[in-house]
Amino acid sequence: MSRGLYNVLVHGLGFMAIFTAFQTSGAFQATVLDKVLDNKSLGYESLAIIYALFAFANFISPVVVKKLGNRVGMVAGATFYTLFIGVFLTAQVSNAKKVAPPIILAASALLGIAAAVTWTSQGEFITANSNASNRGRYSGIFWSLLQCSLLIGNSLLYFVVGTKSIDLDLAMLFYEILLGVAAGGVLILCLTRSPASDDSSGGCCGSKPEEGQSTALLSAEKEEVESESVLETMKSTFKMVVRKEMLVVSVLIMYSGVELTLWSSVYETLVGQWTSSRDIGLSGIVIGAAEIFGGVTMGRLADATSHTLVLFIGVAAHAAAFSLIYFNLHKYGPHAAGHKPLPLSTPLPISALLGLGDSIVNTIIYTYLSSTFSKESSHAFALFKFFQSLTAGISFAYAAVNLAYEYQVLIAAIMLVLGTVTFIAGPMCIRSSKDKEPVTFTVNSY
Repeated sequence: MSRGLYNVLVHGLGFMAIFTAFQTSGAFQATVLDKVLDNKSLGYESLAIIYALFAFANFISPVVVKKLGNRVGMVAGATFYTLFIGVFLTAQVSNAKKVAPPIILAASALLGIAAAVTWTSQGEFITANSNASNRGRYSGIFWSLLQCSLLIGNSLLYFVVGTKSIDLDLAMLFYEILLGVAAGGVLILCLTRSPASDDSSGGCCGSKPEEGQSTALLSAEKEEVESESVLETMKSTFKMVVRKEMLVVSVLIMYSGVELTLWSSVYETLVGQWTSSRDIGLSGIVIGAAEIFGGVTMGRLADATSHTLVLFIGVAAHAAAFSLIYFNLHKYGPHAAGHKPLPLSTPLPISALLGLGDSIVNTIIYTYLSSTFSKESSHAFALFKFFQSLTAGISFAYAAVNLAYEYQVLIAAIMLVLGTVTFIAGPMCIRSSKDKEPVTFTVNSY
């Protein structure tokens, strides 16, 4: 096995373990904090802080990664994910209702910054371990391993919680398991190795200076080059925000943040209210399976037919899901007459539609950015994370103030329409303008 493939597999397994813990916690924490601490908004406030700081930290994370190296950056960032899982154990201390909330929110702030470092490091690491001939395959391997975290984490939730009602002892047992899984992920990341062609910028340990050069001189030259490149990177990223090609996709990216909040936490909380807490895990398993299915099949279908056609499949999936959620809120929601329990056969198809639509939307965004900004991909993907995390943070914020579920679904539906229209119509407007800058992306060929 080549060193590059070894590193891709090992860091993929590490991320799978870490996000098994984090994504499961994200889907479950609002329910847990409500039942254990009697705090309905704390779970959403925590996630809002994470994604808001994650958004803005993307502009400074390259500086940190250049100083630490990508391997150390991944391990350090993953450690904060583990810390975040661990702070939920403060719910069992005396006077927890006063002590736990500020600790959880502080850990959320730290994780928001660390998450940007983690993902910047990951992108640099997989690039260093791949080349033009295998980058797509290696990225696919990593994506598949990462999405398996949804299946594993929600299976844990489904079988550990079972049919029991959530109390302090059960919640703490579950978070102790998640803490162990996250810590195992950090240890797995420590097993990564420097890329075969690594220099001092890519690994935990620096390479030897060339003969005739002093270490101090080499270090000074490297710091000067890095400082200049970081400054230029930040300037270029900010300039890209207002470019027409980025504006075309920016609304769709913002929508991806809104729907991320909806399927990863808000809808899971709804499932727990409609059926039982155990079924949150079952819903997550279905979402994860649909994500993996969409990632594997829809990309190939898009290459064989049309990316625009596949986008419409994703739009239709989410439109159907939103309609079903809205309808069932009125029929089975907490304010419905009689408040009847929802049959399990209803939320699971909605989960599948949400997962399939999410995989399609993100695949289309990734493909567009890769093809349109092939020579400026780092700036483009930094803005992708910025817009997505910013709107996710805003969405978690209005979820935290208990905005009615109907309005949250309505906001997502409006963003879906706006994102689709701007993404499809935008390139047509660009082609018809008199802008001299060449446009490499067209809807017809895409």
